Amino acid sequence: MVRFLADENVESYVVETLIRRVPSVDIVSVHDVGLAAKDDRNILEWAATNERIVVTRDVSSMRAYADARVEAGLPMPGLVLIPSTESIGEILENLEDMALLSMAGEWEGQVLFVGSPPLAAPQL
Repeated sequence: MVRFLADENVESYVVETLIRRVPSVDIVSVHDVGLAAKDDRNILEWAATNERIVVTRDVSSMRAYADARVEAGLPMPGLVLIPSTESIGEILENLEDMALLSMAGEWEGQVLFVGSPPLAAPQL
């Protein structure tokens, strides 16, 4: 099963509801691990060291730093971007599917958007 790290801009009720819906989910927040108010690069480094996919609403700078890690050949277990327009139901459905249907390491180096279609890779 994949492991998640919720960035500080992901609402706590998203994390709490995901845990209620999928009790086996392994998700921590940056607050839980002492990364609140840390730079995105530090968050991505911690996530890589701890093999956790970062979940964030920061669709600009976090993506740029994640892309830079991939380009530099550094580990990046995955990044899930949640646009501000997505409903809580859509967010939870996508994260629940990802938690239940994915294997550790499956999202390495990938940046994904929650949206329609679910967990769609960005169109370049």
